Amino acid sequence: MSRVAVIGAGVAGLTAGYDLARAGWEVDVLERWPGLGGQAATLDVGHGLLLERYYHHLFTSDRDMAALCSELGVEIGWHPSSVAFFADGASHPFTTPLDLLRFRPLSIRSRVRMGLAVVNLQRRHREVGPFENRTAHDWIVSAMGAEAWERVWGPLLRGKFGDRAEDISMAWLWSKLTLRRQIKGAEARGEVLGYPSGTFEPLFGRLSEEVEARGGRVLIDRPAASLARRGDAGFVVTAAASGSFRRGHDPRAFEPEGEESYDAVLATVPNRVFEALLEPSLARDLADGYLARLRSIEYHAALCL
Repeated sequence: MSRVAVIGAGVAGLTAGYDLARAGWEVDVLERWPGLGGQAATLDVGHGLLLERYYHHLFTSDRDMAALCSELGVEIGWHPSSVAFFADGASHPFTTPLDLLRFRPLSIRSRVRMGLAVVNLQRRHREVGPFENRTAHDWIVSAMGAEAWERVWGPLLRGKFGDRAEDISMAWLWSKLTLRRQIKGAEARGEVLGYPSGTFEPLFGRLSEEVEARGGRVLIDRPAASLARRGDAGFVVTAAASGSFRRGHDPRAFEPEGEESYDAVLATVPNRVFEALLEPSLARDLADGYLARLRSIEYHAALCL
């Protein structure tokens, strides 16, 4: 049986481990944090009450994730969305078409124009291709007007992308407006969001159980410290000591503790962490320009209060 190491026990790593185990691989999942879930991990805030470290939910368009939950027996509850927009010193409901029409920070003309632009996009533009070389800023100003950008979309995108707000591809906004929310069926009058019963933790637990039931291991508080070649085929993963998470994210700061050989390695960690894992000879063996492409991707932090 071929062995594979999956680095990272977030949603991507656990799901990959689950799929690989079902395909007949012997799977080890290595995770730096003493818990499962990565960006969707939970904290015990007392008396067994779990709370996500960050906010997460499913949209009705997240069919693959919903199907995975169903396959593993994890129940999803669907709840009405309750989004508001803070402007001019007040909080304005901003979920339904009627909320948009009542949104006084915009002129009535701009409210109607914004709504019609979204309806037109959803009904007439089913493919993303025409928007891949256009910025969201350019499309919004053209289709919705300058006021819509200045009062609504500009603040939203600056809050999410900082000084890159005007560079964001329209392909990103197209996906949000056409895939996330539909204007027909149950969501015509208001958005609904999915949330697993008991937080996302039961999903992570079920994925871990399925990996281990097929002979694999899910090792929390056991990060990878380095990754190297093993001769002409396979890899050596050096694991780090328990408690290494207290030293941060850079694996070069971890204390090595034991090596294991694998036929393949799948890394689901951030790009800078992945590059720091690579022994120099392995880094040189990567495809030309691969690391440069990884370095070109900007990471932006989000502050959750």
